[in-house]
Amino acid sequence: MRNLILSHVPDTDKISLKIDENDVSLGLDSDIICGLIINELVTNSLKYAFQGDMEGEISIRIERIGEEEVEIRVGDNGVGMPDNFDIKNSDTLGLQIVTALAEQQLNGKVGLVCENGTQYRIRFKELMHATKE
Repeated sequence: MRNLILSHVPDTDKISLKIDENDVSLGLDSDIICGLIINELVTNSLKYAFQGDMEGEISIRIERIGEEEVEIRVGDNGVGMPDNFDIKNSDTLGLQIVTALAEQQLNGKVGLVCENGTQYRIRFKELMHATKE
């Protein structure tokens, strides 16, 4: 993630990154999809959340909810989204990809909270595959 910040923000001291993974271990299928989703959402924050010389924080949190569900939260304390923004009807390719990956690949749900910035919440059941013994 540090390299992603370096590629978008000239003064990296202005944007901090907080990662809270809570020792959640995912299977490879879920791990790859979650990595793509997180990468896209962090990129969006870097591009749009902090205008001009704004300072801010991007946070990533991954936690288990019960035994089977996982929730990913990616947020920032930037300028936020318009009041009428609907992620499911977004015109941007990146958010269409995030929604498709979350809903079609993870069979999950995408939520959006627009208070003190923007926070995306993706909740899904961990993909389980039978293994040969």
